[in-house]
Amino acid sequence: GGYLSAFPESLLDRFERIEPVWAPYYTLHKVLQGLLDQYTIAGSSLALQLAIGLAAYVGGRLERVLSTSGLTHHWATLNMEYGGMNDVLWQLAAITGRPEHRRWASLFDKPCFLSPQATHEDRLSKMHANTHVPIAIGALHRHEVTGEPVFRLLAENFLDLLNTTRTFATGGSSHHENWGSPNKLGHLLGPPPFGTVHQESCVTHNTLRLPLHLFPATRQ
Repeated sequence: GGYLSAFPESLLDRFERIEPVWAPYYTLHKVLQGLLDQYTIAGSSLALQLAIGLAAYVGGRLERVLSTSGLTHHWATLNMEYGGMNDVLWQLAAITGRPEHRRWASLFDKPCFLSPQATHEDRLSKMHANTHVPIAIGALHRHEVTGEPVFRLLAENFLDLLNTTRTFATGGSSHHENWGSPNKLGHLLGPPPFGTVHQESCVTHNTLRLPLHLFPATRQ
């Protein structure tokens, strides 16, 4: 129970087996976010109950993967695009206060991306941009829920790294959906093939959301 989506559950089976599939959790994030927006903006208690049910469905799948395949396998599944699942589940945890929502949110806090931010280590080259910006937003929401200062630091360090090494004046940063080498943007301008297919709008949108959430905490 609790599953709410327009695609069959078999796509999630493929995701968990690390088989080619696009992109079931990316879509479920949008459904969950829409339900939470209906609750927080319009006051729909039904939307909140649907979100809680869908989160429980996702949590059940996560727990099953952990029990059958282990944590290392679970982290490997997150090498595919999965939207802002940590972000939306931390938002839900802030509303409900339930420990299981915190646990399931933390299982989407991708450590191979977040951990290097603690030491200002640049591993962004060749990463899929729109997979990872929402993870930083989720880390910031984790800080807001749990009070763990390190997760705000991770978000701040990531934004500083992105802005100082890969960001165009317009706010975009990606090329063919990925990040390139640091401080090398000039060759991406001009005629095709390099002067096209950059600054994916969803990356720019999510990047702008990050300082929007950081500003109340940092005033910078």
